[in-house]
Amino acid sequence: MTPRPSIINIPAHCEVLCFPGMNLTGLHKCLEQSTQAHENLRLVVIAIGINDREAGASVGTTTLLHEIKCWGIQKGIEIKFVLIPFSHDLSHDYKDNLIRLNSYIKETFHDKATDTLATSQVNIRGNRPRNIHHDLPTARKVFDLLLAHI
Repeated sequence: MTPRPSIINIPAHCEVLCFPGMNLTGLHKCLEQSTQAHENLRLVVIAIGINDREAGASVGTTTLLHEIKCWGIQKGIEIKFVLIPFSHDLSHDYKDNLIRLNSYIKETFHDKATDTLATSQVNIRGNRPRNIHHDLPTARKVFDLLLAHI
C-alpha cells in the first residue's frame, strides 16, 4: 500500500485547480471560457499529464499551445509549463509523441517551460494496460514542481 502524501502547504495568495483527465484542448477551452475577473491573476503554472499522449502527432497541437500563450499575453498573465513526465513503461509510440509534445511546449514557451521528472522517477499506479496513471508519490513530485514556481 502506498503511503498517503503529507499535507501540502499552499501559499495563501495562491489557488490550485486540478482537472483530472484534462488535455490541451480542454485547457484551452477552460481558459477561453473563463468568466471570472483576471485582475488579481498574475501567473498560471500548467502541468497537463499524459492525457495528450497522442497530441505530439497532431497538427493542431502547436496552434493550441500558441493560443494558450496568446491568452496569457492578452490578459497580462504569465504562463509557465511543467513538461510532461512519463514512465519508461509507456509504449514506444506514446513516448515519441510525448517527447515531441514536450519539444513543442519548449519551442512555444521557451524559458517558461520547465523540466519535469526524469523517466526513472515516474512510477505507474497499479497494473494499468496503458501505463499512464502516475502513483501518488509521482503525482506529489509533479505537484512539488508546480509549487516551486509560485
